[in-house]
Amino acid sequence: MYRVRAADGTEHGPLSVETVRAWLADGRVLHRSAARLEEGTEWKPLSEFPDFALSSVSVSSASLPPSAAQPPPPVLPPPLPPIPRSSPQASSPRPRFSILAIASLVLGLFGFLVFPALVGLVCGFVGLSKIRSSRGALKGRMLANIGILLSFAMLVLVGVGVFWAVNQHRQHRPGRPAVRSTGCEENLNQLAHAVRQYANDHGDILPGATNWCDQVRDYVPTMEVYTCPGGSSDQRSSFALNRNVAGRNQETLNPATVLLFESGVGWNAAGTPEIAGSARGFLHVVLVNGELLRIAPEGVSSLRWEP
Repeated sequence: MYRVRAADGTEHGPLSVETVRAWLADGRVLHRSAARLEEGTEWKPLSEFPDFALSSVSVSSASLPPSAAQPPPPVLPPPLPPIPRSSPQASSPRPRFSILAIASLVLGLFGFLVFPALVGLVCGFVGLSKIRSSRGALKGRMLANIGILLSFAMLVLVGVGVFWAVNQHRQHRPGRPAVRSTGCEENLNQLAHAVRQYANDHGDILPGATNWCDQVRDYVPTMEVYTCPGGSSDQRSSFALNRNVAGRNQETLNPATVLLFESGVGWNAAGTPEIAGSARGFLHVVLVNGELLRIAPEGVSSLRWEP
């Protein structure tokens, strides 16, 4: 039997050899713990007793408790949490082109059809607004700007073309002034000026119908004023006086009344629309107010012939 001092200094015993060995296995006492025989007085480490020598201690697994038969499993530290990885879905998506900006550019290319240009302007401005408010999710600002400029430019070009076409149509309608040329109009202008100068010198009375070319002869610089360039060489005059204004006071006449007009009758010709004519397909007319017209032959009758 043995008495054993535990690690805390308390003394236990008498203990049998099996009990001490069980305490050694449980760790309640150590091989260096002090012990003595029940009948002895000398305290010394347990390892110095033959019953508990390290080389001779063989405790069968059957005689030990389960906790002594198998050592406790080592305590492992808890596993570290996994490192989060950024997934492609978590990253911000790549910006995409605005459909409205692309539509504005395409419609602007076909803006000469007018309607696509109008739609292109709307798509361009709406597309720019959506791009600004998308916070980088949409792109295509330059496409929208180009589409707006193209659409606007096409509308301007179409408007200019329509204005030009309408103006040309108005100019070539019967009884309306047309595009002026040179030569014949200049001569007719000078001849009309000579007629008005004659009236100023004769109490505002216009020359007579039978000899008006002779009466204004002193008021024209050259004989070429009486003819249109390129006309018949044997024709002394290419113009006629409106018979209805001959010998009348020019101050009493309606300013829109015909004064002189092209005719193929010849020198001192005077008459009304039935003698008007020109080999060029149009003829020149000057009114009492000095306005010069170039009109189609069928438009002669629509002019004002009565004072």
